[in-house]
Amino acid sequence: MAKLTDDNFLLWKQQIEPVLKVHHLQRFVVSPLIPPMYITQEDADMDKENPAYATWEYQDQSLLVWLQLSLF
Repeated sequence: MAKLTDDNFLLWKQQIEPVLKVHHLQRFVVSPLIPPMYITQEDADMDKENPAYATWEYQDQSLLVWLQLSLF
């Protein structure tokens, strides 16, 4: 995996920022609002995950993979 340096960061950022904006993904990078994993204590006891959390986690991890792959 390539490392971001002073020499390549600006170019990488110029490539990544427009994609984040067009897909409304900045919220995962800047001031993320993470839904609670469980809505109630009863849900936690039954391990019933909040659907909003599951959606957020999927999008967050998808973005992470994409960002990592962009460094190659």
